[in-house]
Amino acid sequence: MSESKVRTFALDIPSQTVLIIDDNASNLATLSDYLVEYDFEVLVARSGEQGLLRAQLARPALILLDIVMPGMDGFETCRRLKANPDTQAIPVIFLTALTEMEHKVKGFQLGAVDYITKPLQREEALARVFTHLRLHAMTERLEQTVQARTAELQETNRRLQQEIVERERAEAALRESEVKYRHLVEYANDGILIVQDGRIAYGNHYLTQLSGFTLEQALGQPFSEFVAPDELPKLTDYYQRRMAGETLPQVYESAVRHRDGHSIEVELNVSVTTYEGRPAEQVIVRDITTRKQAEMERARLLAQIQQQDRLAAIGQLAAGIVHDFNNIMATIILYAQMTARTREVPDHVRERMATINQQAQHASNLIRQLLDFSRKTEIEARPLDLLPFLIQQVQLFKRTLPENIDITLISEPGAYRVAADPTSIQQMLMNLVVNARDAMPEGGELQFRLAHCYIDEVTAPPLPNLGAGDWIRLDVSDTGTGMPPEVRAHLFEPFFTTKPLGKGTGLGLVQVRSIITAHHGEIAVTSEANHGTTFTFYLPALATAVQESSLVPEAPLVQGQGALILVVEDDTSARGALVESLKFLNYRTLEAVNGEQALVVLAEHGAEVALILSDIVMPSMGGMALVQALRERQWHKPVLLVTGHSLRHELSTLQPMFPVDWIFKPPTVDMLATKIARLLGG
Repeated sequence: MSESKVRTFALDIPSQTVLIIDDNASNLATLSDYLVEYDFEVLVARSGEQGLLRAQLARPALILLDIVMPGMDGFETCRRLKANPDTQAIPVIFLTALTEMEHKVKGFQLGAVDYITKPLQREEALARVFTHLRLHAMTERLEQTVQARTAELQETNRRLQQEIVERERAEAALRESEVKYRHLVEYANDGILIVQDGRIAYGNHYLTQLSGFTLEQALGQPFSEFVAPDELPKLTDYYQRRMAGETLPQVYESAVRHRDGHSIEVELNVSVTTYEGRPAEQVIVRDITTRKQAEMERARLLAQIQQQDRLAAIGQLAAGIVHDFNNIMATIILYAQMTARTREVPDHVRERMATINQQAQHASNLIRQLLDFSRKTEIEARPLDLLPFLIQQVQLFKRTLPENIDITLISEPGAYRVAADPTSIQQMLMNLVVNARDAMPEGGELQFRLAHCYIDEVTAPPLPNLGAGDWIRLDVSDTGTGMPPEVRAHLFEPFFTTKPLGKGTGLGLVQVRSIITAHHGEIAVTSEANHGTTFTFYLPALATAVQESSLVPEAPLVQGQGALILVVEDDTSARGALVESLKFLNYRTLEAVNGEQALVVLAEHGAEVALILSDIVMPSMGGMALVQALRERQWHKPVLLVTGHSLRHELSTLQPMFPVDWIFKPPTVDMLATKIARLLGG
């Protein structure tokens, strides 16, 4: 079929939704391009299972279904579609390169309406799609007409039979039927109107609910008075053309206007009739507000599924790179810290090493934050003074945010001690700062305010769940666009965002609340449109002192006594950095690239080895498998594991018979020195 014939054939086919189920990306792209050219909405699925879900939710007008797919093939997918009352009426066209007759017969037996052969031919594919969309629409209209006509014939036959048997009895029954019909019409759940000469000549009681007028007020009024202004030109045009004898769609969506001014979405079923001997329109008005809300919810769920798919992909990416990334960071951090602690190094070099170490630590924290999208990380709470911590964060924000945003930190002198996970608190602040930046495209002020807050047993707390005692209060305020009440009501709902598509996930503030909850704190939000936003956080205060390592001189490293340590790490650079760090701490070392090699080394030097320092993820035999093997060999000396995530649960389940501890990867020289000394009893 030529291009001109295809376009002519497609003229009377309205734009509809077509679902393509095919595991082949090339076929999906080709068919999508064909259909999009003719303004079809195209949904795609890469498997039978996904196709069933998409068909259930979207109810497409036509399904193009590949036969040969991994897992659930096209035949089984078709069988399930036809077994589901919600999807059994949707026409299915098979896509196949199979030419055997039994395959085609099987497809037709399962309910398919046609085949499109591969390789795909554009004209053939479009012609078959248009043909079956037209046939499906005609079949539906024919079935409705037949059903209506059958009902009319049955009713006529019944009345004729009754009239033959007994005319008076038939007339009585007819009068009774008319009364019942009038009652049904009068009290139907749809508005039923007769419009004659542009005015309402008849209306049932439901019209009063739709319009807000009484029947006495409505009858005789122009129908245009009840139509939403935006819909009036269309309905006026339809009325004039229908009265002139032109055939128009009988059922279509529109909007009517209530007496109080608000619009109601409706479905109009309009037909030409005769009322009191003159032409008129019979209009059935159905309120479809609930249906529209359901459609919007279905669309929201589909978008949520797509968003979850994207987040899952991010999580898989993070999990894939975190191990190698941590090895790189371990090498940088350890060498930078050793260089900074070398006495012969000049002060300016020491300062540079400190900057390298700080930025590498920041990079490591970022990769841990990325893992939050793929799994729930465990809060590693430790004593933290929020004031020096915030000073460092504000310095970072000043370097990264636009210069037209003025950042200030306000606090009274003193300590603001809490039990917190610095990485999680940093993530929380980053989410808030990004939101504040987006709310101030023309610049503004971003303010952090720290304060002590004591709540006694008598005074009402600022938030209902705050118990009596000492709290640390942190306010984060911006002078941005703010939020109206209807936005604030949904602020912490997953996937809720006011940012444009592609600019926000709707998860940032969900994560903020999750972090505060994990720290046993509370959160409050105050905001008004065009008057900025303030987030207020309450965290339980700590009474004990906090070691402010970032603001006091470095403590001396705990030096070893020459004990022999076996280092098990598959990454050459990371292993070299660990070995150099241990030598820097006055330990002797042996090396192994995985658990299997470590067991070989221990078979020869096990009596001399005082401690094993092992990575978790390694080829052949990883760290946890090594611990299990050591347990079976009745090993009794300490093991220190280096990991990218918490091992509390795993170690409690394993229950080794020897001292086992773990540190986060990438480790610092201080962490190594402290942990090893503790395990060796130093």
